[in-house]
This record gives sequence, C-alpha cells and structure tokens, in this order.
Amino acid sequence: MLTLVYKDFVVQRMVIVTYLAVTVLFAIQIISVDAPFVIVAMLAMAFTFASAGQDDRANSHLLLNSLPVTRQEIVTAKYVYHIASSLGLVGFAVIVRTLFSMMSPLTALYQTLITMAVIAWYLSVFFPMYYWLGPRFVQVGMIVFFISLFTAAPIVANMAVRHDFWGFLELIASLPAMPLYLLFTAVTLAALWASWRVSVWLYERKSF
Repeated sequence: MLTLVYKDFVVQRMVIVTYLAVTVLFAIQIISVDAPFVIVAMLAMAFTFASAGQDDRANSHLLLNSLPVTRQEIVTAKYVYHIASSLGLVGFAVIVRTLFSMMSPLTALYQTLITMAVIAWYLSVFFPMYYWLGPRFVQVGMIVFFISLFTAAPIVANMAVRHDFWGFLELIASLPAMPLYLLFTAVTLAALWASWRVSVWLYERKSF
C-alpha cells in the first residue's frame, strides 16, 4: 500500500511543490486574506480534485487494477495519500507563520487541528462521491468548487471573521476542553472510517 502512496507522490511532486509555493504566499500574507487557514484548507481540497482529475485523464485505475494489489489497498492508499498531503500543506503553513512570528505555537496547534478536522470531513464526503459517480463528479464538482473558492468562500470567510464566527468559537471555548476535543476527534475518525468502508464497497463493485 505504501508503494501506491509513494507512486502518487512521485507522479504529482511538481503539483505538490506548486501548492506549497502558493501556501507560502497566503501564509505570510503576501496575498492578503483575513483567514489564511481557510484558504489553506481550500487549497488542500482543490488538490484532491486536481489529483482525482489527473488519475482519470491518465486512466490510472486500469493500471492499478492490473497490479498485484487489492482494491481495498488502492482505496486505502488514496485516503492515506490525501490525508498526508493535506497535513503537509497545513503543517507547512503553520511552520512558515510560526517562523515569521505571525502566531504562537499554541495558536498554531489549535488552528492545525481545526483545519485538519475540516479537511477530514471534506475527504469523508469526497471519496464516496468520487467512487460512486467517477469522472463526472470530478468534472462538475471541480467547476462548482473553484467557482465557490473564488466567489462564495472569501465572502463567507470575511463575514465569519467580521462577526467573530457568530459566537461559535466562544461557545467551543466555554465547554470543557479535553472531553470536547476527544469527542470531536472520535466523531471525525468515525466519519473517516465509515467513508473508507463505503468507498471500498463502491470501488470493489466497479468494472474496468
């Protein structure tokens, strides 16, 4: 399975470098935005669409299914690869902002966990939809995603910052921290596991 993860990394290494460069621009506010980690999360989501689109254009599913690996391993490798690449993007942004003294280590940890949780929920929805609908979902979804990225997302992010997230962060801060974090982590991991099981079930029923 790790060989499949490494294969994706090698094939898409230049794309990853490009996304890391764009992440730096947002992280240190060369491109000024009110909520840089919202944009970093959007970049990680866009990377998932771009990666799936590249796989479909190259018909990589035909190649993968000719290798001595199970379909469960193929799906698992995709989850591992995209979670790892998303964590890499977010972690890189955190390191850059910390080095430039734009945030404290505690704030960096907090924002990393929140951003990764958002990405994890996104991946939990993306992969079952992708394995169900295939290239059609990528083509239509990518158009909708990028339109939202450059139109609706900045408006929502600015409104959230301006209204202090409508008291949502204060509500979370008022709750007992450790039980809340453990509960949210457990629910997020359960969603990822359920998503993975559904994706495996869908992919094993496809014909190539």
